[in-house]
This record gives sequence, C-alpha cells and structure tokens, in this order.
Amino acid sequence: MDENSDTREVPPGKTPWDQPPAGESPGGSWGSQPTPPAPPTASPAAGKKPPRPRRRWPLVLFLVVLFGLMAALAVLVLVGVGFLQHSSSGASPLANLVQYTVEEGKGTDRILELRVDGPISSAKGCGPRVIALLRHLRKEKAPRNVKGLLLHVNSPGGAITPCDIIDYEIEKLKLERDLKVVAFYDELSASGGYYVSARSDHIVARPTALVGSIGVISISFNLESLLKDKLGVKVETIKSVPFKDAGSPLRSLKENERAYFQKMIDSMHVRFRTVVKEGRKLTDPEIDKFADGRIFTAEDALKLKMIDEIGHRDEAVAAIRKLVGSQAPIIGYRRQPSPLELMLQTRSQRLVPDEVRLKLEIAAQNPACYLWLP
Repeated sequence: MDENSDTREVPPGKTPWDQPPAGESPGGSWGSQPTPPAPPTASPAAGKKPPRPRRRWPLVLFLVVLFGLMAALAVLVLVGVGFLQHSSSGASPLANLVQYTVEEGKGTDRILELRVDGPISSAKGCGPRVIALLRHLRKEKAPRNVKGLLLHVNSPGGAITPCDIIDYEIEKLKLERDLKVVAFYDELSASGGYYVSARSDHIVARPTALVGSIGVISISFNLESLLKDKLGVKVETIKSVPFKDAGSPLRSLKENERAYFQKMIDSMHVRFRTVVKEGRKLTDPEIDKFADGRIFTAEDALKLKMIDEIGHRDEAVAAIRKLVGSQAPIIGYRRQPSPLELMLQTRSQRLVPDEVRLKLEIAAQNPACYLWLP
C-alpha cells in the first residue's frame, strides 16, 4: 500500500470517490452537516448614532387630555342648558336687568322709558318684564324720582290678561303718584299694543306706523274630520254638564256653544272700548268709527282722535319733557346676559321667527286675545 492510499473506512452507501462537503475540516467524518457561516455585521457609519426607538407616551397623553377636555365641555354645556331652562322658567323678570341712561339731562326728576316690543304674553316676551317694572315702580318707588313714563310701543298685542295688568298698573301710577305718561308708536300699535297705552296723556305715532285693530279674537281648531275621516279615530267624551267640553278641538261647535263664546268675546270687547273711552276721553259715537277691528295709518288715526300727534321719537321725548321737566334725564332698563348665556348663545336661524311663533302660541293657548293676527 503506497503513501497515497486512504485507509479510512468508507461509510455505508458511500464510495471512495465521494468528496467531503465543502468547508468540512480535515479529519472530519463524511456526511456531517456544514457549519453555517456567521451573518455579516454592519459596522456603524463613522460619526452616526444608532436610531432610538419611538416613544408613544406623548401621543397617548395628548389623547387622554383631549378626551378629558371634551367630556368636561359636554358636562358644562348640559349643566348650562339646564340652568338656563331653570332660570328662564322660575327666575324673577327683573333678574339680570341693568339700569342705563337713555338720554342725558339735568335735575332730580327723571323719566323712565319702557319698551313694549313684540307680542304680549304672561310668560314670555315683553309682558313679564314690563309688568314687573311697573309694579316695582308703584310699590317700591324704585327707581327713585321718576315723574314720567315714556312707553315705546311696537307690538301687535297679545293675551288679554297681561294687557289688562299693564293697563291697571299704569292707571294706578297715574292716580297714586300723578305719573305723566307719553306713548310713542314706532311701527305698530295694534289691539293689545293700543290697549296698554290708551291711558297715555299724549300719544305720538311715527308717520309710517299702523294703529288700531280694536277688537277681540278667539281661534279654535277643529280636528274632527281629520281624526274621523282620514285616521279613522272616533272620540268618545263622557261629561257631567253640557258645556264641559265646549270649544274642544275634537269636535265641531254647537250653535248654543257658539253663542256662548260670542257673548264672552262681546263682553271683552266692551271692556276694550271702555279703556279706550276713558283713556282718550271720547264718546261712544266717536269710538264706533274705529273700534271695528280695522288697522289705520297714522294720518287716519290722527283724524279719528286715536293719537294726538304724528312725529318721530324726538317729538315724543319733547312731549314727556314738557310734562315733567325740559331737561329731565331719561333712564331705561336692559337685560344683561350672563357669561354662561353668552357662551352658549347660538346664532342659528329658526325656521319660524320667534315673534311669529309667540303670536301663534298666544292665539292657541288663550281663549280670547287682544291680538292683531292678519
């Protein structure tokens, strides 16, 4: 055997000519697995630091704070809305009213300007505020040194009771405190708007004002045909006396019921005529010329003695200062909204304007109204 002979034992299934796998160390046995090469390591570039892992906690903290603020704002809005609803339903009409100077003047005697704007209701609009200020002036004698009252009227009238209360308070102030009253009709003084100012010592109407609508109106809805013919609903009523459901919207009026309501409306119209007769110092024939529900221009109203003068607000101010004092200052009240109300106030446009909506509410809720409802 020469030196080139390989004396190692050949494994089974192998031939002497099979070469060992590449990379096998000398002296190893045939058929063993090769050692995997080590992965190449990338050397960092000179002067650069390895990237840091991203930190997510700032984003999480931001989201937590954001959701917390949104929740706090939602709670504040809910509390604010509840507060506004509570304050609007139960607060005094004098709440948040601040006194301000309408026109400067000299002397201790003052003139109080009251604005009768929009429909007159017992719960909404100008009615509660005007009634509260008149009562405060009469009972508490506040504000002090008020000798004259300037009624700035721009109203279609409203419910009978608040109109009658305003007239009563003005009459008491004139009798008990010798208060001088001048009314200024801006754009409209109709029905209850005329009723509350008829006892004024002097009435000035703007040249473009509409005046009148002396009368009473009652509106009822008859849903009987809709319920019976369209919806198939039949209403059954059990009552102890005949007139218990008179005026119900679920059925038509009977003739005796219609006569009953007509008598009530006529009685209230007589009261309206009485207030105008006493306030304007007119005779029944003179009142008959305009107390039929018609609306008049300022020029026609002057001819009918419904007003005393055609002019602008300056003429009304001159008239009240002539009765009180030529340099008497004029004061007034306006409502100061709270910061919360200002924050929650919205400017969205309503489908139905507030004044129209309030007129419809008054007409629907009251059996009779001193209201111009064309």
